[in-house]
Amino acid sequence: MKYQKLGKTDLGASVVSFGGWGIGGGSVWSDKSVNVADLEKLLDLAAELGINYIDTAPVYGTGASEQLLGEALKKGRRSKFLLQTKCSLNWRNDGGNFHYERDGYTVNNDTSARAIRKDVEDSLIRMQTDYIDVLVVHYVCKSWPVEETMGALQELIREGKIRAVGISNSKPQDLEEYEKYGTVALVQEQFSLLAPYHGVDYFPMANQHQTTFQVYGALEEGFLTDPCYVDRTFPKGDVRGKLPWIHEPIKGSIHKLFDVMKPLTEKYHCSYSNLVQAWTLLQNPGINLDFSIKSTMEEAGAVNRKILEFCKENGVSGNRSNLAAVCAEEMTVNIIKFGGKTSNWIDINLCLEDDICRLRIRDNGVNFNPLEYSYDHEEFDIHGIELVKKISKSMDYIRAIDMNNTIISF
Repeated sequence: MKYQKLGKTDLGASVVSFGGWGIGGGSVWSDKSVNVADLEKLLDLAAELGINYIDTAPVYGTGASEQLLGEALKKGRRSKFLLQTKCSLNWRNDGGNFHYERDGYTVNNDTSARAIRKDVEDSLIRMQTDYIDVLVVHYVCKSWPVEETMGALQELIREGKIRAVGISNSKPQDLEEYEKYGTVALVQEQFSLLAPYHGVDYFPMANQHQTTFQVYGALEEGFLTDPCYVDRTFPKGDVRGKLPWIHEPIKGSIHKLFDVMKPLTEKYHCSYSNLVQAWTLLQNPGINLDFSIKSTMEEAGAVNRKILEFCKENGVSGNRSNLAAVCAEEMTVNIIKFGGKTSNWIDINLCLEDDICRLRIRDNGVNFNPLEYSYDHEEFDIHGIELVKKISKSMDYIRAIDMNNTIISF
């Protein structure tokens, strides 16, 4: 198991967490109920696998998830886990903005100082603990000043009731505003293979503030776990029946995605879920540079400069900086020369993670797998590609949804 610091804190969390949504029961949170004995076995297995991070919320089963965790954790397990829950959504009917009705409860969203303090007090009681490691504002709300919300959160930190703060269901500008009044350790946002756009938009701001980007919904409530799941029918009232993935032409596109993933699951002897989660973890694991260029030689000239500047700003050695710049330049020039009429843009990502640099290049040009060509191939300029293969640690390629995706590590 890999671990990471949450933002600027000293909290070391496993990159995969135990999600408390499914143990909440009710009409939305799970297909079946979970008892304390079941949960104890699940938590012990999680700890055995290296997972030390639990995420839940008061509204998961309107208190049921937190109560079950409280019963299971009190038996010598609390010290083994970082415990994360949320605030703002409550069913007390004592103020706030209407959010939804479910299972006979009216849930409101309230980010006032009074409501946040009450949320924390209630969660501490339900989970039978003296402190919460991370408290996340469940839904960022404009009805109360951010200064008031963060003021309450900072006071709870000083009192020792919480250790760190996060926000969720937010936008990059919300993080910027919250950071004016304190430190935000993480943002928790929906992000998946089917809906990556919010994350891609958020990554630069999260990286700028050294804030961890935490994903929910990576498996899209089961739709990315198996092709058979896509064709399921759901009972009336089931939230999965309201998702766009059950309708054509999106359903057909998801089946095509599974067709792309199938040979990879066979190659790596893993499930579709494993593959999707691995993809998710690779998207923003470290310090990232993301930019796009048009497929023109004029714009290609800026690739080398941007990468060298980024590496210098982040303390990357001169040798590794030059390797990254050369690899990116050689690959983009090759795409521009031979990508064909369909190639009109190139996405470039450079990720600095521990002692590894990963360069990801994506384009919508003609199908071209650089691993399958050698010096004697006349259609493409292979010399630059062979240079990249020689100076890099590894090169991987996949053609997915009519796009070339090349990943180079060094």
